[in-house]
Amino acid sequence: MSERILDDEFFYPLVLVEDQIVGEGNPKLKDIYQEMEKYGYKESSE
Repeated sequence: MSERILDDEFFYPLVLVEDQIVGEGNPKLKDIYQEMEKYGYKESSE
């Protein structure tokens, strides 16, 4: 995957959740949280 970033196929940072790309370059936290919630991740109450 790092080779593909170096070859400008993807932009750094590349964010993956369960092997799916959910953001690259300037990723949006809302999109990342939504994808994580699909897999059962929950926001901490602390």
